[in-house]
Amino acid sequence: MRILKSLKPDIIQSQHFYTNLYASLAARVIGAREIGAIRNDVTSEVRSNGRLLGNLSLKMPRLLAANSRAAIRTAAGLGVPLSRIFYLPNAVDTDLFHPAQQRNAGGGGVKIVSAGRLTEQKRFDRLLRIVDKLRNLTAVEFKVSIYGIGELCESLEAMAKAMGLQPFVEFRGLASDPREVYEQADIFVLTSDWEGTPNVVLEAMASGLSVVATAVGDIPEIIDHGQSGFVYDRQNEAAMAAKLAELIENRNLRVQTGRTSCKKMEDCHSLQHLPHVLQELYQKVVR
Repeated sequence: MRILKSLKPDIIQSQHFYTNLYASLAARVIGAREIGAIRNDVTSEVRSNGRLLGNLSLKMPRLLAANSRAAIRTAAGLGVPLSRIFYLPNAVDTDLFHPAQQRNAGGGGVKIVSAGRLTEQKRFDRLLRIVDKLRNLTAVEFKVSIYGIGELCESLEAMAKAMGLQPFVEFRGLASDPREVYEQADIFVLTSDWEGTPNVVLEAMASGLSVVATAVGDIPEIIDHGQSGFVYDRQNEAAMAAKLAELIENRNLRVQTGRTSCKKMEDCHSLQHLPHVLQELYQKVVR
């Protein structure tokens, strides 16, 4: 939560759903305007804050900034007027995240990465089951690197060991430099059950990776299936494994979709677009 002193009147902006109430109450005490945040799919955010506080966090702010169109539709279905919701898309620094000049210079077969908190939402157990299928679909050497920490770390490592996936999967913890994660990879996978607009997908696409992801949040709008990546129903693990096998064996397909995804990030999600969008947001809240 922050107060933007340079604007008249002052604005208090919440950066996460769970701080919406603080922003709203503080703004009303000092006579400012407030902007609440929707950073995920709304449903999970309301549930995690409890029914009472969750609904207050959703409906009290004068204006909500949502980072996904899917969340906007959900919020509207829960009774929030569309006039009180502003679409504020996530942006990626395309100067920082860009295609590597020499992809996967280290060798060792095709490298697949996934990144995120090791929590129920991200469903890395689904990724492990996909890898279990994948190893029987291709003879090409590959390795899946999982970056992140969380409460499910030990259980996921135990699951991978029980499935005999040690030759194919490694848990890398936190990355010191996220750019290196993408520079050393060929494919990015996301297997979440719910999302808003995941930054890791934007970063992977800006880095020129071919992305295979579950159709949650705004991912079906970010990724043009078959052109800038591949999107599947979250229950269709077999289809995701089959597409990964195809990408592993078809370098040209990886390169083509990676180039297309990179261009989409430059055209639609680069930081160059952010000042104009923020100006619209702040003008809307002070009207």
